[in-house]
Amino acid sequence: MHARGGNEDFVGPLAVILQLLGKDKIEIADISISLILDQYLEWLDTMTEMDLDIASEFVAMASHLAFIKTKVLLSSGEEVEELSELISSLEQFRARDIYARIKSVTDEFHARYTEGAGYIVKPPEPLTPDAHYKYEHEASELLSALLAISERGGLQEDPQTRKRPYVPTKLSYPLTEKIAELTERVRTFGVLRVQALFAECKTRSEAVATFIAVLELCRTGAVTLAGDGEDMTIRYTGGVFSPADANLADWGNENGNS
Repeated sequence: MHARGGNEDFVGPLAVILQLLGKDKIEIADISISLILDQYLEWLDTMTEMDLDIASEFVAMASHLAFIKTKVLLSSGEEVEELSELISSLEQFRARDIYARIKSVTDEFHARYTEGAGYIVKPPEPLTPDAHYKYEHEASELLSALLAISERGGLQEDPQTRKRPYVPTKLSYPLTEKIAELTERVRTFGVLRVQALFAECKTRSEAVATFIAVLELCRTGAVTLAGDGEDMTIRYTGGVFSPADANLADWGNENGNS
């Protein structure tokens, strides 16, 4: 039999009790018979005031709850069989209710599965590495970067010297050696932090050679630059590179030594 309370449809008194437990977020095993009885009687009074027909089984449940409360009060802490049976009945009713709810949507899920089962999602395609360096730099930008690297590495110039026009000189650090070193390291580790590369330089000449080596590796597509400032990194693209590919004549260091 059914009873309607507010916006709820209750199939039997057990559904009412479950709804009351849910309002207070009380687990079935922790049921308080006094609290449930008071709330259940309040629910019956509300239904009566709304002039709704109350089935006999709902009234019988109120009597049964009052009987259980009486036995609990007289039990002196001993287990009451009727309370255990009520808890078991509530757990079984909730299990059946959950099963019914799940079953009510299986047809819709089956229809959606049938509709979507014929679609095949294409796996992601691998991207071909682009070895072309996409950035263009003015000479002034390269000079500013080199000066900033020198300052971070503790190789500050004399203020009077810095005022004079900057004239590149031949390198004393082997450029081909530095290119080979960076090529091997970036191929091994995949990604290197640019700041760390310059921090390892022991002389200004090595810092300059490192700077030019990074430019050459970028120009030939062996690495790409990413990030900015202290987070700038060079990433290995998978391209094949050898020191012979570098245009060392542009840097006045054809043989790799000054």
